[in-house]
Amino acid sequence: MRLFKNRFYYLYNIHFHKINRVPKIFSFLVTLIAAPLMSLFYWGMQVIPTYPDARLIKTYRLSLQALNRNESIIIFPEDSNDGYNDVMTLYYSGFYVLAKKALEKGMDLSIYNLYYKRKKNTYIVDEPIKFSELLKITPDKESMAELIKNRANALGSLKIEKNKIVNKILTFMC
Repeated sequence: MRLFKNRFYYLYNIHFHKINRVPKIFSFLVTLIAAPLMSLFYWGMQVIPTYPDARLIKTYRLSLQALNRNESIIIFPEDSNDGYNDVMTLYYSGFYVLAKKALEKGMDLSIYNLYYKRKKNTYIVDEPIKFSELLKITPDKESMAELIKNRANALGSLKIEKNKIVNKILTFMC
């Protein structure tokens, strides 16, 4: 029941109202329908949940199992509690902990930074960088999260065309 309440709160207050700017009454009505269906959607997408408490250990375990199966993982480290902003202000450092655990198990993960331009419906994907290379630049998790956040914001400020590769930076339209 707690999971449903958390999902309902997120969809109602954050996803529909703050991110998509849907008026609260419509956000509530859509959430009544969407929240129960999201369980099926998340299950089909094999979403690995994240938590701000001790359950995060399970998230790391499931993520490492997926990596061991040679599956890709997408992590959204930005703080979206106030909706998605054009300039991101905070990145959480959980990706660092996962990449460090993977490195200890012999997996040097490639980190692909990306930025989504909402107004142009375009993703900008930076060239990959190995986690071990990021560690040489900045060894602690907070400064690495800041570095990646700043790079994502720099990607967002680029003036480039859709469906092009410019200096190893790929853009594509959704």
